Amino acid sequence: MVRLTEIHKESLIGSRFNDYFTEPIRAASGVRKTLNEGFVTNYELTLRTPSGREVLVSFNASIFKTAQGEVRGIFAVARDVTEQRGLEEQLREQQNYSRSLIEASVDALVTVDPQGRITDVNEQMVRLTGENRQKLVGSPFANYFTDPERAASACALRSNAASSKITSWC
Repeated sequence: MVRLTEIHKESLIGSRFNDYFTEPIRAASGVRKTLNEGFVTNYELTLRTPSGREVLVSFNASIFKTAQGEVRGIFAVARDVTEQRGLEEQLREQQNYSRSLIEASVDALVTVDPQGRITDVNEQMVRLTGENRQKLVGSPFANYFTDPERAASACALRSNAASSKITSWC
């Protein structure tokens, strides 16, 4: 906690927990929730250091009691999740970019699992089949062809050629 807050241990002890966060009311609410429910998990708060640096932290906390069941305090663990959230945001951006490339294709695109069931389609495939995405996903790929056996075998050949992949583009 000393490293996260950039404050000496002696100054932290006895100070108000919620004073170290950008949203002190929300921080106090986390303390109340812990006392009322006995614990909190993955309670995210933004810590602000004296130098002005902000750190996104995830708290897991629980109450601790005496042998007689009397609440003595809260035990909390704070984990800096700033880098993790940044990586999650990058992943979301990459997924959105990939999805936009798939949707921009003039071709109907479909992914199929090893059992021949559709796992994803682009909008062009929706238009081509006249079915909505929800109906297509999970349905047998071969059912959308006049010769289902030939379609299934063509997809199986591609799937075998790339056996290390979970899905194949057909």
